Amino acid sequence: MSHHAQLSPEAIQKLQAQKRNSTISAIIIALLLSGLIVLALTLIAISSIFKNEEELVSYSPASENFEEIVKPEMTTEVEKKPSSPSSSMSKVIASNTPSPTAIPVPKDVAVEPSLDFGSGTDFGDGWGGSGFGEGSGGRGKSTPFGKTGGAGLKGAFYDFKQDRDKEATQLAKDYSGGTSQKIAAYRKEIVSLNRSQYSASSLKNIYKADVELTFTHIVLPFTSAVIAPEAFGVEKEVDPSGWLIVYEGRIAENAPNRVKFTGRFDDLLVVYINGKVVFDGSWSNYLGKLNERNQIPGPSLVRKKMIRNDDFISLSKGDNIRILVGEAPGGSLGGGLFVAEEGVDYKKNDAGQDILPPFAAQPLTRADIKRLKDIDYPMELKKVPVFRME
Repeated sequence: MSHHAQLSPEAIQKLQAQKRNSTISAIIIALLLSGLIVLALTLIAISSIFKNEEELVSYSPASENFEEIVKPEMTTEVEKKPSSPSSSMSKVIASNTPSPTAIPVPKDVAVEPSLDFGSGTDFGDGWGGSGFGEGSGGRGKSTPFGKTGGAGLKGAFYDFKQDRDKEATQLAKDYSGGTSQKIAAYRKEIVSLNRSQYSASSLKNIYKADVELTFTHIVLPFTSAVIAPEAFGVEKEVDPSGWLIVYEGRIAENAPNRVKFTGRFDDLLVVYINGKVVFDGSWSNYLGKLNERNQIPGPSLVRKKMIRNDDFISLSKGDNIRILVGEAPGGSLGGGLFVAEEGVDYKKNDAGQDILPPFAAQPLTRADIKRLKDIDYPMELKKVPVFRME
């Protein structure tokens, strides 16, 4: 018979008390841990809601004016006798002027795609091929032959090789021959228009582009003759030869009073005042007004010497001005029209001739000046008179 030890009533009571205390302690610890977890989660939520955003502070230092230094680029084009490819390729102007306001850039930048198309600020730099720029401020598309819209000399583009119905003309048939035959046929058309003073009846049967351009200035190094049809948006309808641009308008009151023209163009460049030829800077003699004795030494935009008026010409408000620019056989074109005001002193080139500004009917833009500086021909680009047109 075995004997088992039994706890006394006092020991049992102490064990029960110890068990009860352990249970209570475990419950309290569990509650405390749960509270700490809830508190931590609450603090995390509150900190994410009331997170302090670092402010962006703008600093406005004193603005500094930096003069844009433009290094003229020498161009070596071959003119169209024989024909040469385009040499007036586009260049991009990169602004180096700092912003007057500096803003710290946050470390984290949210990039959102933009659906807006950018726009240029001046004339599209460079006119190689069809790379014409879009102006801003209502200036419209700019081309080497003017811009779309605005007041001034309106330029109309005509193609002698086809009529208004786009049927081939007699000139188109004459253009089946060589260069001399093309020039002779083109001269015949120019002489006919000169006699009729460009009346509506003399132009009504000639193909005319729908687009008109407002004259700004004409200064071009040798480049492809297709640049003109492209400027007027008819390069698909017009071969780059046998075309003519007629600019016409009236001089406003603030135009310079007495001036002298200088220039040369391949092929046609003629200036009329009130129906009278006052300057003929054409490559060859189209109207019998070209005076080879008026050729001047020094640099030229074409492979013939520039031509200058003998005397100053008086201009008055309301005078009608007409400028012809054209191309006969095709291939390449180039040249420019410049002007000297009476009483103005100009710098001299190496040949002792005045360095003149371009004839301009609109103020030159920064992009114009940049482009003109890149042309290998000396020009005055500060004292540029503006011949505003009504």
